[in-house]
Amino acid sequence: MIRNVIFDWSGTLVDDLPAVWKATNYVLSQAKLAELSLEQFRAEFCLPFTIFYERHLPYVPLPQLETWFHTRFKQVQDSVCELPHSREFLEFCKERGMRTFLLSTVHRDHFAVQSAATGFGEYLDRPYLGVWDKRQKIHEILDENQLTPDETIFIGDMQHDIETARHGGIHSCAVLTGYNTLEQLRAAEPEVIVEHLQELKEILEENDLHLKPHARDFEQEHPPIVTVGGLIFNGQKRPNRVKGTSAIASHSGFFNPLTMNYFDKNAWADPGPDQFGNAPRADGSVRGFPTYNEDASVFKVFTLKEQLKMRFDAEFGNIFNRTDFCDPDRNFTNGSFGTVSTQCNQPRSIQFGLKFTY
Repeated sequence: MIRNVIFDWSGTLVDDLPAVWKATNYVLSQAKLAELSLEQFRAEFCLPFTIFYERHLPYVPLPQLETWFHTRFKQVQDSVCELPHSREFLEFCKERGMRTFLLSTVHRDHFAVQSAATGFGEYLDRPYLGVWDKRQKIHEILDENQLTPDETIFIGDMQHDIETARHGGIHSCAVLTGYNTLEQLRAAEPEVIVEHLQELKEILEENDLHLKPHARDFEQEHPPIVTVGGLIFNGQKRPNRVKGTSAIASHSGFFNPLTMNYFDKNAWADPGPDQFGNAPRADGSVRGFPTYNEDASVFKVFTLKEQLKMRFDAEFGNIFNRTDFCDPDRNFTNGSFGTVSTQCNQPRSIQFGLKFTY
């Protein structure tokens, strides 16, 4: 049974990616280096962040890098906001009497501002802040608070978080609301990967606070979803999500890609020049098409003579001739945003075969 929860902060409880990205690019610009696109930043950023600095700026003293970063971060951290389902999960932990801790690299000053804005500080029994390498801290947390490893879970959004959980001998859960992609997190081999904290809450509720990994692969449990790098980013900015609108256009149970838009274009708006919109990075209401595939194969063996037999085979691919559409255009600045132009499966195919054995 899970009785203790250790949270990561950035990308798990709050969304600070835009601010961290801007502050990091400020550091690079101060060192006369080219700025990183969002995709490049997400692919290269890692923890401990000293590895990232050593890769890009090995000749700049760390104190100088830290000064540049925190100076700029203070100017842009007003964009930091709570992630969807974070508050509900924290309240769930409180209602169930679970002890909650925070293990994060976030600077104390930044945490003070962000926890005051979100009110999340009151849900945490004890925060451990400014920890560059969490693996070196996890055992201290377990010992200081007398936490039983088998009753403790670490929830984070990066490979380093999963490695930390493994190092401490505790349970691990990766969330897709943060910095690392599904592929990166899968490589770290957490016990469970969830789209967001609401999904983890449902798992714990269904299993009486026990953590049971999904029996099937993530893609089988989840229809395709549009997350970071898909719909909400066009490589340069994130749009604004318009309140009170549905992301998926109304199709009345029928969708014709030749005449209909899959997405409702009015659900997003351009925030304007040099602005980073308020759309969440992982919107559970924005999903692609389900995938259906039914194949069939039948055969019959005929005895022609005592030692001469004939086998007749009939194989049917996509026997019901279903059409599976590929994801719509997900770049909100394109004129074709929301349109579907490609079929992602093959039409029905039939193949016959004869085989003689003697």
